[in-house]
Amino acid sequence: MGGGRSRRFSWSILGWAVRKGYADDAPAFASEEMDGADAAAAIAGAETSGRRPYLMQQPIAKAAPDLLADIPIPALARARKVDPYLWFGAAGCVSPLHFDVANNLFAQVYGRKRFTLAPPDHYQELAPAPVSARHANLSRLDPERPDLARFPAFASVTTTRCEVGPGDLLYLPPFYWHHVRSLQVSISVSLWWAPRLAQFLVPAGRALIAQYYRRDRLLSLRNLPCDAQELGGFAGMSRALAA
Repeated sequence: MGGGRSRRFSWSILGWAVRKGYADDAPAFASEEMDGADAAAAIAGAETSGRRPYLMQQPIAKAAPDLLADIPIPALARARKVDPYLWFGAAGCVSPLHFDVANNLFAQVYGRKRFTLAPPDHYQELAPAPVSARHANLSRLDPERPDLARFPAFASVTTTRCEVGPGDLLYLPPFYWHHVRSLQVSISVSLWWAPRLAQFLVPAGRALIAQYYRRDRLLSLRNLPCDAQELGGFAGMSRALAA
């Protein structure tokens, strides 16, 4: 993130994390390339500018490989490959309600963020995008301002809110719904690793498996679970799912 390195930052005029990459019906946004020093200045001054710059989901191995030595991989992340990603943004940036297929060990490095969490059991109640959609992991509702007239089932969902600050770790299992708001200028690191096959056995995971089957007879699932070899490859996973 040195001054000479150029990165593409996104800007949201609404204070949301730019939803390009989350939904096709995104709010107005723009993005631009800038180097690290200019980006840091823009983020620090976002409160007066009205824009919310956010460097989102940057693979650290590619964006800032010199930082990898400062990111030890904990024993919890037992997988063939663990990918650390960087998040750097202004106060007011928001990642809309969604789930990830991967395990996520989220580390807050600087500033504070607020998570609104809902367990995987509440799949239909959280108004998910269709499994055939480009971004099927996105909810269509805003848990901070839910429209109960449009999404009445959300009234039955008990959400949990928590704040993370410097030094805090939050583990998010696959398919666990989360909405994230930056309360201050924030730097965060996500450690993502592939799920075990058994972690797909929640409503969202089962819906995606059905979609994978319709799309390519589960070939999409062939190398995704981290225990694929342990289960005996594609045939073994098929038997496990059938069981």
